Amino acid sequence: MLCPNCGAQNSEQADYCTQCAAPLKTEAVHSAQVQDNDATRATSQSADHDDTVASTVRSQDYSSRENGAGEPLKPRITNLDFQSDKAASEKPVVSPGLNIGIFIGTLILPIIGIAMGFTYMRKAHPDAKRAGKNWLIFGLVMMLINIAVIYF
Repeated sequence: MLCPNCGAQNSEQADYCTQCAAPLKTEAVHSAQVQDNDATRATSQSADHDDTVASTVRSQDYSSRENGAGEPLKPRITNLDFQSDKAASEKPVVSPGLNIGIFIGTLILPIIGIAMGFTYMRKAHPDAKRAGKNWLIFGLVMMLINIAVIYF
């Protein structure tokens, strides 16, 4: 379902846009409910009054509507990120345990450091690139040492 306000794609069950929080289909549902309520109350009133109320409700901005307590209605928040920016930035890209494990594995089999070095050097994060560079250099040095020990 496309948002009428910003044009973002939303799921069919969404009541509000995930990008701009504009109401999607609740506007039509709410208008229909208001029309039904007005129609039952207005049996003694003229049909002209019902059309005026329905068109007024349709033309109102959703943010200007109020609940029974006189407070404006607030859109439901559906897209929550429970991890704060501070907590996300404190988490290291390469954990110390992984770093130590790769160095120990590279001592035994240098190809581990070379493979992990190439893999992590392709990542976008600067810490991952730095770890990949260290593993690659250590893997190449260990490979040269192993060749030197075996053949000389």
